[in-house]
Amino acid sequence: MDTLIVGEASPERCDAATRAAKRGGCSAKVVATVAEACRELAESAPQAIFIDHQQNISGFVAWVRGQAHLFTVPVIVMVPAADETRFHIAHCAGADDAIVNTDLGAITRRLANLTEFDPARRPEVTQGECLIASANEGRRRVLGRIARQAGFDVLFAVDTSELEARGSKVSLIVAESDLPTDR
Repeated sequence: MDTLIVGEASPERCDAATRAAKRGGCSAKVVATVAEACRELAESAPQAIFIDHQQNISGFVAWVRGQAHLFTVPVIVMVPAADETRFHIAHCAGADDAIVNTDLGAITRRLANLTEFDPARRPEVTQGECLIASANEGRRRVLGRIARQAGFDVLFAVDTSELEARGSKVSLIVAESDLPTDR
């Protein structure tokens, strides 16, 4: 399996998505639920994961990013319309991109761009350590992924006491201005 597509759809829609993946140079497997996706992904890493916006995106992306072999696999949310709110929700949940679910050419284009991509390769730490300080778990996850992809080893803090304890040992600090004083 090169691509995993998660979401309930008609057989015609599943066939169309599978054909779109094939045009992008990948085989695809379609599963209906996040639970099925987790079982499929337990041992293997696809080139990309496409997930329907009606699934538990945030929980799924958190699970995917918690799996070492899936850390760099792009997660792309399929939304019903190209509007700022839906794209914002997808990105805040930790997704790498969002596409309109009727634009099957977007699946083909995304996969064609990943032909040389190795999902098992983690970015090398070349920039030192980065401390992400935020009380919001989702924000920490999104910013941490960005910093990791940029070559940083990422540490986290949830309040000012953790920020002060770890802040002097890092190369970069990204902190909220309204960070709680302690938890």
